[in-house]
Amino acid sequence: MDLSLPPDTIGPKVRWTTTSSLLVPEVWCRMSPEERDPEFLKAHRYLEKCGTSNTTAKTVLASRLGYRINVRFVHAFFGRMFNHPHALFTDEMLRPELQDLAEFANGVDNIVSTQKRVAKMYFDDGSIRQACPPLQALLHINAQ
Repeated sequence: MDLSLPPDTIGPKVRWTTTSSLLVPEVWCRMSPEERDPEFLKAHRYLEKCGTSNTTAKTVLASRLGYRINVRFVHAFFGRMFNHPHALFTDEMLRPELQDLAEFANGVDNIVSTQKRVAKMYFDDGSIRQACPPLQALLHINAQ
């Protein structure tokens, strides 16, 4: 029986043979509570906001992805575990749109359409009324 985890893919050209999710707890436990605060990470430019962009064919709603780690984060926090973290986390991994913009746009479109479809189910079955106000607001945004 094969108990290995499936490989991770980051964009169409980067594939890891082990799951990157094993690294997250390791990095997290090496960060102080202050460093784990999203406002701290944003203020110190360890996170960058994903923005909506226009390709020649269409608009890519990447702002739906929120924030992502960047090279500053990699050097500061993965550097606590690895001597050369930049060798593990290249620009193409941190910004998968650099690998293939059309493929990235397609992936974002899949995320947006799934969010829209799932949010619409809350309205269709009436369960939107049972959602707490912040979730209701998010469902309205996703549905429209």
